Parts: sequence; structure tokens; C-alpha cells
Amino acid sequence: MRVAFVNSLYPPWSNGGAESTLRGLAEGLVQRGAEVDVYCLTPGVPQRTPMAGVQVHYLPARTAIWPWTEAPPKLGRLLFQLQEVYNPLAERDLHRAWQARRPDVVHVHNFKGFSALAAWRAARRLKLPLVQTLHDYTLVCPRSVMRKAGRNCAHPCLSCRIASAPRRARAGWPDLFTAVSHRMVDLIERGEVRWRKRPLIIRGDNPPAPFIERPSRRLEVVFGYLGRLEPAKGVDILLRALCDYRGPNCRLLIAGAGVASYTAALQELASGTSAEFVGWRDPGGFFQEIDVLVVPSLWEEPLGRVIHEAFKFGVPVIAADIGGMPEIVVPGVNGMLVRPGDVVGLAEAMSRLASDPPAMRLLGEGAQRSAELFERELIHDQYERALRSVLPR
Repeated sequence: MRVAFVNSLYPPWSNGGAESTLRGLAEGLVQRGAEVDVYCLTPGVPQRTPMAGVQVHYLPARTAIWPWTEAPPKLGRLLFQLQEVYNPLAERDLHRAWQARRPDVVHVHNFKGFSALAAWRAARRLKLPLVQTLHDYTLVCPRSVMRKAGRNCAHPCLSCRIASAPRRARAGWPDLFTAVSHRMVDLIERGEVRWRKRPLIIRGDNPPAPFIERPSRRLEVVFGYLGRLEPAKGVDILLRALCDYRGPNCRLLIAGAGVASYTAALQELASGTSAEFVGWRDPGGFFQEIDVLVVPSLWEEPLGRVIHEAFKFGVPVIAADIGGMPEIVVPGVNGMLVRPGDVVGLAEAMSRLASDPPAMRLLGEGAQRSAELFERELIHDQYERALRSVLPR
């Protein structure tokens, strides 16, 4: 089986959740005997590079701007959004590539910079089986987060419905959709998507990691946050909860980065507390430093990869009861849930768990058992079955 993956970015340009999932899947399928090509975008020189058995095709970005620039010009953003509706130059690149190196199946992940219709049309013109995996809300929301002016959207707004109308109307083109959570699918379906059938749920995977015995006793409880520093992530809620914390001695490690002005505001809010800003950290090493992971998101997180990565290391999770997170964080089993934005509720959850070491230990053991559901080989089995299911009989 020859698989052609399409994703906006691929290492070394990005190591986000979707890219981690895709890289693991691409390399895993190679180990299973498949031929794998990945088509992604580059701001540099287009090239084809072998990487761990995967042929990675870095294609030129046929867009007005490189969309991952922190502050692109307003006109460039407008032109980019028009190209996201349909990008004929990106379609041409993919069509030519697949004519020269015809795959058995096309598997599209994030399509930002390509446009969904470009990838879908290129596969459709060549009569190639097509699978689309959804990692976020871009199918119905150009901003991808279903959030506007600091508030979550119960339904796609008018501007999003207009911008996404062409791809929503053609959502019957892919033979199969997969998605990472039921909640994400529920919200996307509010945008009147015309797909053939409801997407198959396949979660993210955990990379293999050696088991390392966690410290059995610390002088203090260490809470941790790992992720981007931005308002929708609720880091300010976590810092305010730390001010109301009433448990035993604790520290809070905040790992991540964000816009300088917002990061500075968070650091000012943390002044006088036990919070430490430690910058970007490797997840494996970070999870060995903390006792509890806190995910205080305010937006509808599709799943929260950081959660099941923490499970792998036996770290229980206190998460906001929003998005796809309640589908994997089970109170009393592997963590606790609190209402999003509830400072008092989060402080109480942190205090209660820190004051009960036996409960914390049991939740950690439950987290490690829960991690079995995200083992890489299991997730790859599910993806391989999905890909083979659309091949001609």
C-alpha cells in the first residue's frame, strides 16, 4: 500500500500535536511495509527528503503570506483567507505529484495553506481513495477554534459559514472522515456539514517512552502546565487559583511560550506565588518533574494531547470540563474535572488532591492504565484499518 499524506507542516518546521501524530503514523506504516509520502509546505526551497523511510515532499506555499508568521499584514491575511477557500496552484502541485508518483490512498490531515478543496479535488480528479482526519474545527471555522472575541461559539458564525460553505458542501468527496473526539464532531455538525457518514473516532497516540519510576515522596506537591501561553488556554485562571490554594506546600511549573505581552502579564499575575515559568520543555522530562498536570482551557479543546501524554507517565490530570477532554479524563479514575473558568473550583480541586496523597497515587495508577488506550501500535492499527477500508475491493 502506498499512502500519500497531506499536512500543512512536517518536522522540522513544526512539532505540534497533529504533526507528532502524523510523523508517528507515517513512520509506523513504513515499518509495517507500506510506501509513504508526505506532502507539506515550506517557506524555503522545495525539496524531497527521505526521513526515517518516509519520502517527505516540501512544496512551495502558494499563498499570499506564510500563514504561521506571528503578525502578518492585514491585506495578506485577507488574501490568504480567500486562497483557503480554494487554492488552484496548490491543487496543481498535488495533482502533478500524484500523477508522477500515484498513491493507493490519500490521507489529508491539516490543510491550512493547501485548502481542503485543493487536496480533495486533486485526489478526486485522479480517482484516488480519500480519507480526511480532523484535528480541529477548520472544516467549519477558518480560525479553527470555534471562538471569537474571547467567547466560545455555540454554532459557526455567519462569516465562518460563508467562508467554509464550499468545503462543507463538498464534504461528501472524502470516502471517510476521522476525528479525535465526539465533542469536536458534534460542534462541527452544527455547521451543516454534508459528509457521507459521521466520522470515525481515532484518538491521538503516545510515542514510546521507557518507564521511569516516579519519586515516591517530594517535599512539596508539584503542579504543572504544559502548552501555549495564550488567553484561551486559561493560564491566568490557573494562576488565580494558585492564589486561592489551601493545600500543603506546592509549586507550579508553567512550561510553554506565547506572545511577549501576554506572557509578561501572566508573570506579573504570578508575582509572589510559587509559580515558575520554565519555557519550552520536553514533555517526557517535564512529566517526571510534576505530580499533577493542570489543563485549565477555556476553549473547546478537541482532545488535549498533553493529557494522554501525561497519563503515559502516571501523572493524573485536573482538566476543564470542556471540549473533548471529558472523554478521556474520568473523575475518580485518572483525574478530576472542573468548570472552565471557575477559579474557586480549580483551587479547591488542587487543594483537595494535594491534601490526599493516597488518592493522588491511585489516580496516577489509573492514569497509567488509561494510557494503554493511546498506545501507538493500537492507534496505528485503527488508522491502517481505516485506510484499507477505502481501497477498491
